[in-house]
Amino acid sequence: MMDNNKKKIKFNIYIFFVIAASVFGLMMSLIIPVSQVPDEYTHFELMLRAYGAEKMYGEDLNEFFRPSGLDSFNSGDIRPVDGNAYMDNGMKSYSEGLFGYGFKPGITAVRFIPQAVGFFAGVLLRLPILICHQLGELTALIFYILICLIALKKMPFKKEVLMFIMLMPMAMQEAGSFSPDVTVNALSFLITAMIFDFKTREKKVGWKEMIIFALMTGVVLVAKEIYILVAFGIFIVPLDRFSLMIGKKFDLAQFIKKYKILFIVILAAIAVTLGILCRDFRYVKILYASVLQPGRSYLLFKNTLLGYKDFYLQTMVGSFGWLDSGVSYTFVTIFFMMLFYVNLFQSKKSIELQEDFTIGNRIYLVLLSGMMFVFIFISMVSWSFFLAGFNLDVGVAEFRAYLYQIDYMLGVQGRYFIPFLPMLCISLGRGNEAASTKRYTIVQACYYVLSIVLVLRILFIRYWG
Repeated sequence: MMDNNKKKIKFNIYIFFVIAASVFGLMMSLIIPVSQVPDEYTHFELMLRAYGAEKMYGEDLNEFFRPSGLDSFNSGDIRPVDGNAYMDNGMKSYSEGLFGYGFKPGITAVRFIPQAVGFFAGVLLRLPILICHQLGELTALIFYILICLIALKKMPFKKEVLMFIMLMPMAMQEAGSFSPDVTVNALSFLITAMIFDFKTREKKVGWKEMIIFALMTGVVLVAKEIYILVAFGIFIVPLDRFSLMIGKKFDLAQFIKKYKILFIVILAAIAVTLGILCRDFRYVKILYASVLQPGRSYLLFKNTLLGYKDFYLQTMVGSFGWLDSGVSYTFVTIFFMMLFYVNLFQSKKSIELQEDFTIGNRIYLVLLSGMMFVFIFISMVSWSFFLAGFNLDVGVAEFRAYLYQIDYMLGVQGRYFIPFLPMLCISLGRGNEAASTKRYTIVQACYYVLSIVLVLRILFIRYWG
């Protein structure tokens, strides 16, 4: 018989996340050849340009990518990797040291910091090209796991929902890659968790946390501008929850509360001013054109969603390599059933912590998520214009005319929705108390095992035969 005095083994969500993310992310990084994550070939080049080391890309291309066949790997013939060529050419080292390539980071370098740490450390140590790439992917994965772990600890309720999205196959593929999605996804999750933490906790929010929040928002803005809207979720937090003291007597938060109307007018004026100053930017012109042609924009949006809805679902859940080896639609269905399940049931404590999270707050965050969803499509209209051969250095009037010469908003992938997915899902319902915590945990664990095994099988078949 078991000793009744023995302590029961308690499920630790943080340890589980670290183990699952480490196994899943590391295996995906090793199995997927370098440059084969969606758009990674381009992202790697963008990273080198951001750090002023674009000369290195030519050496990668001539010494590693081309001899290994990776530069033409996605030309239509689905074939496995030549392992011998991949390893032999990957074991060549760069001909010059790090600073011999003109290493000069620019402002856009911040979106590639996680990958740059490992990659350029490898270059500095004169390690083989393949090892440098793998080190870059490894440090990206470590960054993703650490930031997501902090987010998971910060999240006051529905931690299972946040973890579920963090561990979704598409997010984990990006986590160990050269994509700026590593930075955007991780920081967006942490920003979301901090907003919910600010909303529900008793302790006041001070300058230190607001500065960290602002810095993370700034990095997201540089990485992918559209996701700065995630930070706008902070407006659900009452000003009474802040303590922004300047000196010993002046509280900025209370001052803003007192003159709230004035600050709203100031923010509106700033928004209008920025809109005017940025009116010649391509994405701003597309936004103006779309707003001025609401009927045509709606029709394009409708056509795109109806025509590509299956593609968006699959590329959000898991479509690997250059989107040529996705999970089955059966798995996509299981994924959404599980997402519904973890969102439907919660612990009693998790439900109690949502008392201050009002219906108004939920509606605001759902609308904010919807705005990001729409803006993502509008921002990618430029890709449709580019494919059609249109001149993009023209004014709003020409862009309005272009809208009538395309049939779809092309270029959007399902992974673009991941950064605001936690905000959307957590806002959709309060959840019901799980009848059995043990069963609730076991069901999730079984799903994660299934997910990892299935994805690794797909990747082995696709790349290594």
